[in-house]
Amino acid sequence: MSAPETASRRTPHTQGLLAIFSALRDQESHGRFGTQLSAFAVMTLSMLTICAWLLSDAAWPLGALIGFAGIALVLGWPALTGIDLPAATLLVLAGTSMILPIVVAASGDLGNAVPILALAAVATLAATIFSAPTPSDHSLPELRAHTSTPVPQHRSHSQATRRPTTLSLASAMSLLVLIGAGSAWSALDVLENWGILVPLTAAIIALVVWGNQIGHSFRAQSFSALGIGILTGITVSISAYWLGRATLLMPIILPEVAQSLGRPVAFMIVGIAAGIAVALAVIVLDGILGDHFTHRPALGALSRGAAKFLIAAIPIYTLVRIGGI
Repeated sequence: MSAPETASRRTPHTQGLLAIFSALRDQESHGRFGTQLSAFAVMTLSMLTICAWLLSDAAWPLGALIGFAGIALVLGWPALTGIDLPAATLLVLAGTSMILPIVVAASGDLGNAVPILALAAVATLAATIFSAPTPSDHSLPELRAHTSTPVPQHRSHSQATRRPTTLSLASAMSLLVLIGAGSAWSALDVLENWGILVPLTAAIIALVVWGNQIGHSFRAQSFSALGIGILTGITVSISAYWLGRATLLMPIILPEVAQSLGRPVAFMIVGIAAGIAVALAVIVLDGILGDHFTHRPALGALSRGAAKFLIAAIPIYTLVRIGGI
């Protein structure tokens, strides 16, 4: 057998392998693009948060920014989850995402978000149910044969391709939970003596999301995010201590630890706790909505970035309220 014949016989096999490698490379590049776009959204929102906190003493600019992030989350949620929601449901959730942080910022109390979330849950439930398609007939054929008004075939086929109403409800309520979590940013901003945590949290979440891109597997990315979170928390807390911006927190940051080991150590412990808490929140959300199994479009990646940013303040606010720091 001549060399040209052998090469010609190997060509289809070689082309098949090259096609597989090319598809894998394209898939990986598409996934990396979505991750980078999500990180870009988080970093942009973080920088805007720091600017809003530094340039304005009022709470409403940050509340408006959180509302904008909530609207971005709502608009990209169907692309992120692959579950289409009715337009009425999206309208209710977008309105809630804008109103909620403004109310918390104006009242200075996160507890005022509870009645708004309750009304939003009822409105979301009603909008989703009343926008749902007519239920399909899933009875047995022999039972349908005795009915006087059979279901048209084209109608039954169109309804079979729709998402179940329960799935849409679960998706909408999950989105409402993330929107409610974003109001913790406004609550931190108006909480007496704790406003310094707003730019610190923004810096931590930006660097944690950047660290979450290091590695080619979910486990490697998770460990990278956790490590970056710890290092960032220590660096940011110590920097805030030496710059004197956290002087109001001196008497209330781990007073017993500060007396025995010194205030820098107390701030370092706070930074470690904050970095770990934010990193764990990002890891959980990335494990649920990340591009590990299904690649999301660009709008979905932006929505995932908004979600990571919104939930970042929840662990910090929790640590403050339960007395953990």
